[in-house]
Amino acid sequence: MKSALAIAMPDTEPPAPRDAASRHASWPTLTADQFLVASITDFAALDEITVKWQDLAAHAVEANPFYEPARLRDALARHRANTDLRLVLIFAPNRARPAEPLLCGVFPLERRRHQAIACRTLRLWQYEGCELATPLVRATHAEPTLEAFFAWLASADHGCALLEFNRVSGEGAFHTLLVDYLDHHAVLHHASPGYRAAQGHLLRDVTVGTGSRGDLIVSLLPLLTSLKRQRKPVAQARPGKMFAVAVEDPAQLARYAADWDQLAESVGEPNPFYERWMFEPALAAFGKDRRLIFVFIFASEPDDPSSRPLLCGFFPLDLGNRYDGLGRRLPLKTLSLWKHKYGYLCTPLVREGRAAETVAAFFAWLDAHAHGAAVMDFQYIAAGPFHRALAEYLHQSECPHYQAQSFTRALLTERNDAADYLREALSREHRKDLRRKERRLAENGALEYAALSATDDPRPWIAEYIEVEDLSWKGRQGCALSSTPGEREFFEAIAMAAFARGRLMMLALRAAGRAVACKCNFIAGRGSYAFKIAFDERDAAASPGILLEVENIRRLHQSAELDWMDSCANSHNAMINRMWLDRLPVQSIAVSASRRGRLAVALMPLLKWANRQIFRRDLARGKSARAIQIIAR
Repeated sequence: MKSALAIAMPDTEPPAPRDAASRHASWPTLTADQFLVASITDFAALDEITVKWQDLAAHAVEANPFYEPARLRDALARHRANTDLRLVLIFAPNRARPAEPLLCGVFPLERRRHQAIACRTLRLWQYEGCELATPLVRATHAEPTLEAFFAWLASADHGCALLEFNRVSGEGAFHTLLVDYLDHHAVLHHASPGYRAAQGHLLRDVTVGTGSRGDLIVSLLPLLTSLKRQRKPVAQARPGKMFAVAVEDPAQLARYAADWDQLAESVGEPNPFYERWMFEPALAAFGKDRRLIFVFIFASEPDDPSSRPLLCGFFPLDLGNRYDGLGRRLPLKTLSLWKHKYGYLCTPLVREGRAAETVAAFFAWLDAHAHGAAVMDFQYIAAGPFHRALAEYLHQSECPHYQAQSFTRALLTERNDAADYLREALSREHRKDLRRKERRLAENGALEYAALSATDDPRPWIAEYIEVEDLSWKGRQGCALSSTPGEREFFEAIAMAAFARGRLMMLALRAAGRAVACKCNFIAGRGSYAFKIAFDERDAAASPGILLEVENIRRLHQSAELDWMDSCANSHNAMINRMWLDRLPVQSIAVSASRRGRLAVALMPLLKWANRQIFRRDLARGKSARAIQIIAR
C-alpha cells in the first residue's frame, strides 16, 4: 500500500512538558497544509489534551463512548502493563490558534500476533467491556484525518505487516469514510460482510496491509481461513415454511405478476429496477442474449394448506461462463444478480421482516440447484436489511465468500431546509457564482423551473428529455438513449409505467420556453432514484445541469413524501459528490456455490494482488500529497 501523503520526519523528538506555561512546546505549530501524527505510549502525556479529546468526542463523525477520555484512560491505566498499546493522535492546523493544533483523530491500537498467519498486526484496541472499536474522527476534518492516519501507517516504525479495523460499526459514518478511502486509493483489503453484536449493531472487520508484504498477506487471508473452516448449516427461522420456485421461461413470469406487485409494495428496502413495471421492459431490451433464472421465494402455512403461499423474495439471476468482479474475467461459471446497462441497483426484493429466512431459503435452493456454477455473485447490493441478513447468514454458516467490490455513491438526504443544505454543500463563492450564471441564462428569455404534475401528459416531457440528451455530450459521444436501438423504447416504456403509478418525477429548466436541462427520477417508497440528467451543451457556460440539480435539492426538501434520493452515479462523479453530502455504501460479494467455488473464492484476493503486481492497475488513483509530521511520545 503506497501512501498518498508526503511525510516530514523531525530530527529530534520534542520535549514533553507538563505545565501549562510550556504546553505550546509539546505540539509543534503546524503550517496551513500540514497535519501532525503523534504515536503515544507515555499515557501520562494525555493529561495535556483532555479538553481537546472531549471536544473531538462531541464533534466526531461517529460517536463511540468506549473511546471517550474517561472510559479509555481508565482502561489504559488498568491494562497497559500486560498489553502492547499505543494511542495514535491526529492533529490538524488551527487557523484561529496556530500554537494549539486541533485534535482530529484518536486511534487506540494494540500490537499482537495475528491469529491466522505468522506476522505481527496492529488492531483497534478492544478492552474488556468495549463493545465498539470505531475510532474518533472529527467530522469537519474526516477525510484528511484518515489520509494522515494511513500515511503514518505506511511510514512509521511499528513493525507490523497488517492493521485490523476490527469491530467497527458496519453501517456508521466512519465505515462509509473508510470504504471511500480504500476505493479511491485502491487499497487492497480483506473485509468481513458483517456480523451482529449482542446490541443488534452490524459490526465489520476490515484488514489492510501496511506495505508490500502486508498486501500479499491480506490477499492470502481468505485462502488460509478457508482451509481451516467448514461450512456450517444455518437453521431457518421457520423451518419447512419457505420454498423456492425457479422460472427460466420469461413468458411464465405473468403467472406471478400479482404476487410480484404485492411484494414490491411490502419490501424492507425498495429497488425499482427489480419491480415488474421496470423489470419487464428491461428484460425485453437487454435480456434476450442472457440465460436468466428468476427465483421466487414463497412462505407457506402448514397449518392451512389451502391458503395461498406468500411471496417473500425475488432474485433475478444471470448464469454466465465468466466472473467479472476482479477487473479481469475469470473462466468461472457464475450465477449473479442480474445487472443490465440501466440497472443501478441489484438488491433483491425481500418482504419486510422476512429477510433472514428468505436468505436462508435462497441458499437452500442454491445448494441444490446451482446449475454448475462455482460462484454466486451478489453484486451491487446497498447497505440495508438485505445486506444485514446476508452478512449474518455468511457469518453464521462460515460460507466462503469474498467482498470483491465496495464503494459509496452520493446520497441526498434532507436537512432542516434547502437553504441550510446548500450552505453546507456549497461555498459562498460557489453559490454566488451560480446566481450569476442563473442571471446570465435569463438574458436569453424568461427562466422557468418546471416539474411534471399528475395532470400533465408525460409524453412531451419524455420527448423533451430525449431531445436535450441528444444535444448533450451523451449525444455527441454516442451514448444517449436514442443512439442505441431499443434503449429509447425502454426509457419511454418505464417512464410511462412509472407515471401511471405516480412514481415518475421529471424536472426541467427552460429559458425562453426552450429546455436547457432535464432530469428524470423514479420514486420508490419514501425515496427516489436519480435515473437520468442531461443539459444542452450550447448553454454549458451557464452550468444549467448544476442549476437544475440545485432545484432538485430544493424540491426534495419541499416534498412531504420524499426523504432521500439515491444518485445512482459513479462513485467518482465530482459534481454530484460535491453537491450531495451523504453516501450510500454499495458492495459486491462473491459466495462459493460449490467445492470448486470454495477454492476460487479463497484465491480471488491473491489473483487481484498478482494482477496488480503484473499490470499495476488502479495505482495511479489517489489524492494530492499533504505534508504531515510524525512524533512519538
